[in-house]
Amino acid sequence: MITGALIQNATDGFDARVHSLTFDIALSMRPNTGKTGETQPDYLVFTKSVSGKELRVGAMWNAKGQKSGAPYFSIRITGKTGRTYFM
Repeated sequence: MITGALIQNATDGFDARVHSLTFDIALSMRPNTGKTGETQPDYLVFTKSVSGKELRVGAMWNAKGQKSGAPYFSIRITGKTGRTYFM
């Protein structure tokens, strides 16, 4: 199971802390200012390495529930083993 909290920040993006049994990471989601099509993500997801280097690790899309129409975010993060996590 993956859990976390998403908080909107002052730069039109989001900050998050995501936890599982195998990882605990801080993420920053920034608007994708280069988006040119519907299949491209609305936000790019970044984290920092142990040495402080910023790394892009995923993407986030605005989405709506098929039945409810309620808005939500779809997040995809790729881990160090190449495994992709969907939230």
